[in-house]
Amino acid sequence: MLHVNMDTAKNKLLEYDAVRMSQERGKTVWKPKPRSYMIGNNVEDIVAQYNTEIRGFYNYSAIANNISSIGGSFGYIMEYSLYKTIAQKLNLTMVQAKLKYLRDKKFVVPFKDTKGSTKYRIFYDGGFKRKTAYRESLVDIIPNTWHAPKLSLMERLKAGVCELCGSSGNIIMHQVRNLRQLKGDTPWNAKMLKHNRKTLAVCESCNHKIQNNEH
Repeated sequence: MLHVNMDTAKNKLLEYDAVRMSQERGKTVWKPKPRSYMIGNNVEDIVAQYNTEIRGFYNYSAIANNISSIGGSFGYIMEYSLYKTIAQKLNLTMVQAKLKYLRDKKFVVPFKDTKGSTKYRIFYDGGFKRKTAYRESLVDIIPNTWHAPKLSLMERLKAGVCELCGSSGNIIMHQVRNLRQLKGDTPWNAKMLKHNRKTLAVCESCNHKIQNNEH
């Protein structure tokens, strides 16, 4: 029976500097903390980073029998660390920061793309349900984003956002000749199969990993 250790979640949260541990009545208590080193980033980019990290942890542990419990604890700390980080950036209270972007029970951050169009970045709300097959965990690992009409290939390039990891920067269009050659056994070809698309706009880092079969 496969389980994920609580220490795995704790170590990952400590690595992200999203949690602090305190002793209360002889027990170790986890408390979310703001990630001060991120407050120079745009709010939508902060959300994207948290989304990537949460999805990465979930995908790694998705087939564990206790992922619902461990993932829930991990997700709670990350969620409130996000609120505290944004609150610190905007000089608000945590409650004010949360309410500022709350829409229909989702944390939604509007932002302008390079063409001035409004897009929306949504904080992860997919839960931590156990998955029974590894292939399931490979699907849709980029930050959850609402898009207006489907973007053209050129618009996707100009947007400057990696469709695999969500980072911003120089974008390269990765292309395959035929979707039938894909097996869905890596995040990038699972993404292409899901969207029935032979192209994927990726950053230089993800493109390097794809070309070297590291992704």
